Amino acid sequence: MLIALGALAGLLLGALTRWVDNLPDGWRSLALIGSPWLGLAFALGALTVLWGGRRVVAAIGGAVATVGAVLGYYGYMHVVEHEANAYYLTFWLVPAVLGGPLFGLAGAAWHDGSARLKALAVGLLGALCVGEGGLDTLASLGAHHSADAVSVAELALGLTLCVSARAARPPHRLRDDRRLRSRRRRRITADCVPPHDAQSAVIGNRGAVEGNAVVL
Repeated sequence: MLIALGALAGLLLGALTRWVDNLPDGWRSLALIGSPWLGLAFALGALTVLWGGRRVVAAIGGAVATVGAVLGYYGYMHVVEHEANAYYLTFWLVPAVLGGPLFGLAGAAWHDGSARLKALAVGLLGALCVGEGGLDTLASLGAHHSADAVSVAELALGLTLCVSARAARPPHRLRDDRRLRSRRRRRITADCVPPHDAQSAVIGNRGAVEGNAVVL
């Protein structure tokens, strides 16, 4: 069910991306960012574990979503625009097959992983937006053009995600304090439990005292 949903969502997203790619420049920049495609894989991975699926299914669903997006993009070109480019189709299938499972697993970790895994998952998504939005912004400024609003928004979103991921991680001192307290508890417990021989001697002495009391 989720695999089919991911495939359908990927096909629709890819076709929509190609349609937006034909709009004027103000809107066309929306089609030039890859974070929505990998974000779809991330969301599908989170939904997979939310509905009781395993992480391997989340990885497969992420790959299906991104591959579906590539096929939807170039399928729209072939069916609607009567254009075909097998080279670019093959070229973009490679990062789709590699990135989809990674972000699918990240989405699964964000939903049911430890605090550290959740922070890493959000940080991965934020790093994607920072890298892509930052490079596009620098390229625009380097060409003496005003920064594109979409790139700036993606950069801002990525920075926000990275900051939130960093804040969600337990501080090193707090993690060290927890480990230290855990070690102290184990030592105290070990000290409070008498050794086997001493415990046997105590039990034997107690039995002797009770036996003497009965004789008396």
